[in-house]
Amino acid sequence: MDGIKVARELSIWYFRSFQDSNFKPKKFITLTDPSLELRSLQTDILKLKTQLLDTNEKLENNLEMNALLANEKEEYSVLAYQMDVEARSYKKQAKIHEDALLKEKGNFELELSKLRSEAQQNVKTVKNIVKHTQNAARKISLNEELTRILIDSSLNALGWEADSEDLTYFKGCRPEAGKNKAISEWPAGGGQRADYILFIGLSPMAVVEAKRENVDVAGKIQQAERYARNISIGNNMDILWSDDRGEFSIPFVYSCNGRPFIKQLAEKSGTWFRDVRNPANLKRPLQNFHSPDGLLDLLTRDRKEAEQKLKDEEFTYLPIRDYQKKAIQHVEAALEQN
Repeated sequence: MDGIKVARELSIWYFRSFQDSNFKPKKFITLTDPSLELRSLQTDILKLKTQLLDTNEKLENNLEMNALLANEKEEYSVLAYQMDVEARSYKKQAKIHEDALLKEKGNFELELSKLRSEAQQNVKTVKNIVKHTQNAARKISLNEELTRILIDSSLNALGWEADSEDLTYFKGCRPEAGKNKAISEWPAGGGQRADYILFIGLSPMAVVEAKRENVDVAGKIQQAERYARNISIGNNMDILWSDDRGEFSIPFVYSCNGRPFIKQLAEKSGTWFRDVRNPANLKRPLQNFHSPDGLLDLLTRDRKEAEQKLKDEEFTYLPIRDYQKKAIQHVEAALEQN
């Protein structure tokens, strides 16, 4: 009986899996065990055998015993026939289910083969598209005008007002209190013009040199520094920093061609930046420009003061050994040398 229950649950699972996922089976009806009467007869026979030993009526008991044995034999025969019929029925059903399963398996393998073929074709299609787009991308070369469009977009996203077509010095654009402007074509002496000057209010904060895509953008930092030295400063401007030598009035310079920084193309990509307040500061690539708040934060940092504070700080509050102390000092020295 337990086997029948298990077989029924497997059949329901199979039908829901491959035919109807919402199939609701009827209530399971437990059949009467055909061997129950046989077991009852066997119990009676056992009792009669016991009585036969305890009584003298051997003849009558033998007759009754023979009758019970005959009934037992008949029940065995009926039970064997029923079991044979059920076995034939189950075998037939198993064959039907096996054939259905083999058919479903064949359909599944056919569909799987079709999907694999489509996937391989899609991979080839994607590879061809990537190949064509890469070839097309290699033929694109951004000039300085297109580069400025990309730079305008980057600056605007970071909180600067930038439009290299309209916000230009020669169209009358000037710095204003309370606004963060990126003014293009600013005079830089000798008839030259800086591509952008970034103003926070009335204070010039940075020079931006825009170059076309295939130019060595890292090497153009020096040109931005030259503009930072020769920039035309108006009387109404508020200079937040100038060096002791009177060389610079603008603390930061950028060189950019509009491309994100790619390590394999380090010199020809990224937004290169240098803090000119200290001659020891090196140029370095960034993924993007600083925001106005980011530049103000950089301006308030005093590197020399921080390095001196680090040197003056003792190790008394750290329970460390001599070799650990030396290691820390070497790290500090390396940081000081960038």
